[in-house]
Amino acid sequence: MPTDTTSNYVFYRPSDYYNQLKKSLQLIQQYARDQSNYSHKNNKKYYDKNRSNPHYEINEKILIRIHGLRSKLDPQFTLTPKIFIQKTTSNILGVMPSHTSSSSYTSTNSNRDSSSKSQNRHRRHVRLEEQNNHYRRNYRPFTIPSSFYNIVHVHRFTSIDTISTLINHFESCYRYSIDTESDRFTNELSLIQVHSIPQHLPSFIVLFELNHLPSSNTLLFEKINLLFRFLFRLGNTIFSWDR
Repeated sequence: MPTDTTSNYVFYRPSDYYNQLKKSLQLIQQYARDQSNYSHKNNKKYYDKNRSNPHYEINEKILIRIHGLRSKLDPQFTLTPKIFIQKTTSNILGVMPSHTSSSSYTSTNSNRDSSSKSQNRHRRHVRLEEQNNHYRRNYRPFTIPSSFYNIVHVHRFTSIDTISTLINHFESCYRYSIDTESDRFTNELSLIQVHSIPQHLPSFIVLFELNHLPSSNTLLFEKINLLFRFLFRLGNTIFSWDR
């Protein structure tokens, strides 16, 4: 910091202290701005090093990345290829659907176009979607009678009796499947879904709402903590998966 060095000042008037403080603050603010600019330049250098810079020829077919809110299984790119027809600026491409005339086109950023690896992922997604449609047409949906399981939401308003019932069930159950969900805005873990797999039905589907748990100094919180100790005890079999 520019003010880390030790200095002795003698003030003869009350305004001298204010003027010196103002100068010191200006030095600190300028130092903070310089460090921020330096950090931004370094981050940009590392980002640009791994950033792709694709080039396309006129009439070449390309896929356009779909931006915005999507679910897990929605395609990342357009299902039909577009035809590259002209480059309007340094960052804008003119494209049109491959089945329309060349008189109409839309614009999109060039860095949104897919690489060959992305195109392979897109084709694989299309094949999976066709396979799923085939299954839907030829096979009846798999359903589980509601009498085979119970759904319980665990939060600050869950009763002690309900948690005690879960504790008794978890104490005699040794196999579970677990899935998690994150908050769509903060990407922090917000929900844990636990499905017990007991030897005898019914099973329990327990939804732990992490953003709405009780205070840590309550009896309810201690009971929930005991549930997790039974869930992750040594010898249990836990099934989980990822995208």
